[in-house]
Amino acid sequence: MNASQLLVKCLENEGVEYIFGVPGEENVLFLDALKKSSSIRYINAVDERGAAFMAAAYGRFTGKPAVVATTIGPGALNIPNGLAFASLAGIPLVAITWQTGLRINGKDGGYQYVDVVSVLKPVVKWQRVIFSPAQMTSVVREAFRVAQSPKCGPAHIELPEDVAADEVEGNTEPLQVVRNKKSIPDAKVLTRAADSLLNAIRPIVIAGFRTSDDVVSRALRSFVESTGIFVISTPMAQGVLPASDPHSLFSFSSHQRGRLHQAIDRADTILTIGYSSLEYSPRLWNPQANLDIIHIDTFPAKTHSHFDPKIELIGDITTTLGVLEKKLQKRGKWNFNPFRQAREELANGEMSDASFPVKPQRLVRALRKVANNAIIVHDNGMHKLWMTRFFHPDKPNQVLVDNALGSMGSGIPQAIVAKLANPDKKVLANVGDGGLLMSLGEIATAISLKLPIVILVWRDNGYGMIRWHQEKKGLVPFGVSLTNPNYAELAESFGGVGFEVTKTSQLESTIKQALGGNKLSIIDCPVDYSENIKVFKGRQV
Repeated sequence: MNASQLLVKCLENEGVEYIFGVPGEENVLFLDALKKSSSIRYINAVDERGAAFMAAAYGRFTGKPAVVATTIGPGALNIPNGLAFASLAGIPLVAITWQTGLRINGKDGGYQYVDVVSVLKPVVKWQRVIFSPAQMTSVVREAFRVAQSPKCGPAHIELPEDVAADEVEGNTEPLQVVRNKKSIPDAKVLTRAADSLLNAIRPIVIAGFRTSDDVVSRALRSFVESTGIFVISTPMAQGVLPASDPHSLFSFSSHQRGRLHQAIDRADTILTIGYSSLEYSPRLWNPQANLDIIHIDTFPAKTHSHFDPKIELIGDITTTLGVLEKKLQKRGKWNFNPFRQAREELANGEMSDASFPVKPQRLVRALRKVANNAIIVHDNGMHKLWMTRFFHPDKPNQVLVDNALGSMGSGIPQAIVAKLANPDKKVLANVGDGGLLMSLGEIATAISLKLPIVILVWRDNGYGMIRWHQEKKGLVPFGVSLTNPNYAELAESFGGVGFEVTKTSQLESTIKQALGGNKLSIIDCPVDYSENIKVFKGRQV
């Protein structure tokens, strides 16, 4: 058995289901071992950047790390974008890159050699180079342990080509997988937190990304049902409390202070749950830095002047919420009237305008009507702000938003994994034309996997969000125009189905037809973003 075969055995031992990658001559022994003896599914992406986003999306959906595997130099240099997303968002992932052989490195002029370990250092939690097959079992076990330990994130293994081919001495087997025990906060700290909430007048919850786990979201719903406390989610936690729940204040959207922030201004105590300031800046919801904050999470908060919790409950979120719920049975003298009024105002926002190109509110209305049960994945762009403001899901992980790195070009790779992880669900990717042009190649990946995802292009022939920022500053838009292909014909050329929206009355029927099909489809929908300034006009902090 060579080291590549042992690596595959170790990955199987860790329960890996998917490896996303692009092959290279340095990892052919690894691919051969996967093909001959493994049940792990290898997804051959078009680009390593897409593969890294796919691995991150899998970790986001399942809480388990997938693997992104790339070859040396050029291949490895394409994955930092996806790893940075996983690092900032706290998503488990393991990256494996190959390297030129230890025994020849530098002797051939260094062709394709790059110090990948140094390149990836800022975007991974942990990394190791395997210098001998004897290290394989311990390094792989540690990589997965670190990736899944709070705060979750990417771990990196580098495997030189000659070490990958070396024979393993003796009867070496993978190390036993030991899961970490769940911890709970100190009882005295829990009592302090409960007393603080009972003494508050207008407490409110801000739910973050780590409440998106099914078990945690159920605990949150139970907590809200028992206490009646209102909840605002970050964009990455949309749906953790159903939008139909009368205690939901929906989600933060743009980085502008508006009606939702005015409601928070009436609060005196904020309970943040599974929240990171990376998801949505506390400078926006606590501009005076005067709110009492109680923080629940699996690891300590990263604090600064606007987010400095007076009490931290560090441990298993589900258990913590259950204990706190019991301690709040007697309730406090809470006044939630300002939040009820805010909910009524925020619930409005649909538009029946039939003008063309389509107004964003009208497009959101169409999606709410015919795609309300689909999984919706957002790329990054102006469309994300409109959707987080007006599309309110009822389930966690029904709408996927990246508010950690915000990288364009991530929507289609994540939609591919959304469909792989949820084969019985309809999947729709909302992308701007800018983000789509950055990730067109992964359409071929989706086609090869026979995944009938729907790609809805919010086409404004430019970088709409940058144009909006220029206009807000009174600047003449510059450097933001794009030249687009015919996306309907492009879909057909890949073997999919193309649709063109030529009048607003076609929206619902076109989206419904695309979602009902059995092939990948692209809907080209021209969008009028002239509403940007009017709707997102609040004071920027």
